[in-house]
Amino acid sequence: MAKKKSSGVNRAKAIRDYYKAHPNAKPLQVSAELKKQGIEVTAQYVSTIRSNSKRQQGEVGKPGRPSGKKAGGEAAAKPAKTTNHRKQKVSLPLLVRLKHLTREFGGIAETRAALDALEAIKD
Repeated sequence: MAKKKSSGVNRAKAIRDYYKAHPNAKPLQVSAELKKQGIEVTAQYVSTIRSNSKRQQGEVGKPGRPSGKKAGGEAAAKPAKTTNHRKQKVSLPLLVRLKHLTREFGGIAETRAALDALEAIKD
């Protein structure tokens, strides 16, 4: 593939620098101002660079599903994975009961062994 001739100016850096000086500027304004400086960029290219730089700084996430973060910046608690195909959420009171039951069995290994035995009986 042929190598493109570079204009000697990093257009993306020029756009980011312009936005640092003028944070509320619109892409058409940035394009016009950079054109005056001899840097040819389209408004769409300016928008793309601005969007990518915001994404890298963590200001904007990917479009689509939420990332699972709460308003306070903490990650949301994910429900425990189950071996069956039904979606089940594990509540805090249920986890507390499980903790007490695990103590009664003498630990996690013993509780797992009991669950395996229960599963064998169930079949």
